[in-house]
Amino acid sequence: MGKPYPAGQQQQGRDALADFAAHPATAEHIAFKLVRHFITDEPTPAMVDPLKQKFLQTGGDLKAVSLALLDLPESWSTPLTKFRTPYEMSIATYRALGKRYKNNETWTLSEPLYALNNMVWESPSPEGYSDDTLTWLNPDASRIRVDLAQFSS
Repeated sequence: MGKPYPAGQQQQGRDALADFAAHPATAEHIAFKLVRHFITDEPTPAMVDPLKQKFLQTGGDLKAVSLALLDLPESWSTPLTKFRTPYEMSIATYRALGKRYKNNETWTLSEPLYALNNMVWESPSPEGYSDDTLTWLNPDASRIRVDLAQFSS
């Protein structure tokens, strides 16, 4: 970023992180990720920019940015084509059915995630698992999702 950070143990890291957090590229990255996760796999600048501006105006207040996301017309008019990640789907299934998994039956959560290649803490890259619908929309994954829904009910 063109700025030196003098040695200072933890403070050096805190100073660098504070600058990264306040940088416009960080605001744009977070805004893009939020729109891609909740609205569409292909965010447009018209969707991303209001969130970016809210992030910069509020010093990174994620509650304010989330409310700005809800204010986007696209939040309510875009066709519902987003596909939940396997983890999100599993958690939503448990919530919808009012179920709790038992400590001695953790396999009921872990095995479907393993089958769908979405194990917690095992992402193949630092970026985490893909948020792209096409990653999770394939014939085998769809079959496993149906099996999971039938098993859970």
